[in-house]
Amino acid sequence: MNGWIYYPHPETKLRHWQPPTTLELLAPRLCGVETGGTIYLCDQGQRIKLIDTVRLRARLLEFLKFRVLASQQTFFEADTLLKRQQWLSTMFPEALQLSEHDLDRVWSQARMLYTES
Repeated sequence: MNGWIYYPHPETKLRHWQPPTTLELLAPRLCGVETGGTIYLCDQGQRIKLIDTVRLRARLLEFLKFRVLASQQTFFEADTLLKRQQWLSTMFPEALQLSEHDLDRVWSQARMLYTES
């Protein structure tokens, strides 16, 4: 059976809180499955990937600390999305699983925390 897996991002659901482990399955009705029941998802194409973005952002920020402190302001010179992605693809490829928005947030935080004002 085909369907979609939806992760209700907690930051967008402030008034409708769900545990961070909640996934929603958007598919035709599944006979025999009741509310609160357990189902198992199998993706033979191995396309399902669960990412803990909070932990990954923290790991990237920690990784950047040493890079930025070693080069100070030159680290952020000529910083474009493409250059950032190219650099990450060799230095910390796992970070490319983050959205552009998340990468921007981490980069801004690193600039604020680790460079001289």
